[in-house]
Amino acid sequence: MPDDDSEKTNNAEQGSDTGKQSGTVDQKNDVPAGKLPASWLYRVYRGATSVPLLLLVILLLLEIWLRQGNPIDALGIRSVDLWGADTRLRLCQRILPQVILIGSSLVLALDQNQESGDYLTGHNGSYLRGLLDKATGADISCIDLATGAQMASEAYFMSQAASSWRHPPGVIIYGVAMRDFSNEEQAGEWRTESFNSIAPFSPLSAAADIYTAPGLREFLLCHYSYLYRNRGDFKNLFAVRIKDLMEKLPLNQPFYRQGPDGDWRPAKDGNLKECLIPRKREAFLEKMRIEQPQRLKDFFKNVQVTASRGENKQAMDLSRHYFKRLQQLCKRKNILLVVVNMPLSPDTSLVLPAKSIQTFRDYLHQGELDGGYALIDLWADPNFIDSDYKDGVHFNFVGVRKFSDILVQQLQTRFPAVLDRMAAQARGK
Repeated sequence: MPDDDSEKTNNAEQGSDTGKQSGTVDQKNDVPAGKLPASWLYRVYRGATSVPLLLLVILLLLEIWLRQGNPIDALGIRSVDLWGADTRLRLCQRILPQVILIGSSLVLALDQNQESGDYLTGHNGSYLRGLLDKATGADISCIDLATGAQMASEAYFMSQAASSWRHPPGVIIYGVAMRDFSNEEQAGEWRTESFNSIAPFSPLSAAADIYTAPGLREFLLCHYSYLYRNRGDFKNLFAVRIKDLMEKLPLNQPFYRQGPDGDWRPAKDGNLKECLIPRKREAFLEKMRIEQPQRLKDFFKNVQVTASRGENKQAMDLSRHYFKRLQQLCKRKNILLVVVNMPLSPDTSLVLPAKSIQTFRDYLHQGELDGGYALIDLWADPNFIDSDYKDGVHFNFVGVRKFSDILVQQLQTRFPAVLDRMAAQARGK
């Protein structure tokens, strides 16, 4: 039998070993106490490199990147912000102008210079602004928020965005045409060219005025997600790159492109439809104006006839809804609204349905009588002749000067309060 002392010694040694194990070593994970187990670090690593999390990080980075600018447009490819609404609204937010212009390309053309530049890409009509400075005796800031083919719904959301910042504009000048109220192809907010790019800037309160359920859905998704609103941009980017790549293969025939003469045909040279952006259109239309002026006029004449043929009830109801909301917005924000019925060339005016034109003019005049706005009706004004237009629809620089002169004269003689509001706001800043 072992003696008592040796047994005590063995028990003490075992206790000491047990103490070492329990006091200084984590038996389960075999790592020093107070340190994270290797299995925990591995789980963190696996979670951080998992496909769902990496996908979310990539989407977040894309969202941030798209909020910085328009990379697709910079590549010369058609994007959701086709007419630069994003850039114009950011400029408007920065300088807080006293006057904004809204409307279609008829108003956008007011930005052009004497060399026909900025016909579809400008934002600040220097000649009109100079007249306003002279008429008011103040330094008037004026931003053109018109976009190509702008419908009444886009005009409303654009005005919502521009008036949502501190110091909203004192005056909104809205150049309208019957096409802006009756175009069947764009009889829905989500189907217009600039709705998705304007939605992120328009306040969420504008959702209460949206006319259709699809319009509300698109507004909310585009309002919060730049990635969602730009989904078509990436589709165009991939389409252009793939088509250009496939053109190197021995295909039966090339893809359709617009040639230098304006015709669409299978060709390896020319513009794909995904590449028709305003700055390219501007150069192309100027070239057509010089080389084939009658063909250019016939094209725009057909566009007006097609858009004005009949009275599309859905388009008219939707447009009148937003026009009314625009008037309510201006009253709520104490903004003076000036509506200008834009003139077309006499040659183009003759081919449009006279009854529909008169119905539209009566509608505008009734709105003025109801106190919704100040109206300057320049339709069929004899001062405007065919030579004032580049293409029968859009002014050339001579037409821009004539229109601007008449507009400011009308404000001085009939609506001096509008000029007073501009001046008071300019001096108050």
